[in-house]
Amino acid sequence: MIAFADIRKARRQAPDPPPPTALSRALSFPVAESWRQRSYGTLLRSIGLQDEAAAAFRRSLVLDPDQLDTRFNLGFAYWNSNQRDFAIAEWKEVLRRDPTDTRVQQVLSRATGGK
Repeated sequence: MIAFADIRKARRQAPDPPPPTALSRALSFPVAESWRQRSYGTLLRSIGLQDEAAAAFRRSLVLDPDQLDTRFNLGFAYWNSNQRDFAIAEWKEVLRRDPTDTRVQQVLSRATGGK
C-alpha cells in the first residue's frame, strides 16, 4: 500500500503534458500513455478517489480528445465529486459527438431531471 501511495504522490506532482500540436499529432500518437492515464483514472474512480480520477481522465483527453468512453467516465468522476455542472458538460459533449449513445441520453436525463 505504501508503494501505491508513493506512486499517487508522484503522479499528482507531475505536470500535465502540453496539448499536442497538429504536427506532433500527425507524426505520432502516444497510445500507451493515453491508455495508461485512462486505466489509472478508472482504477482511481473504483477506489473512490474521484478528483484524482478526473485529473487522469483529463490527461488522457489531452492526448486524444475523441475518447468518448473517457469523457463518459470523466463525467462520473465529476458527478461523484459534486462537480455536477462539469459532469453534465462532459456528458453533453459525448452526446454532441455521438447523438445515438443511449446510455449518455439516459444519464443526462436523470442528471438534469429530464430537461
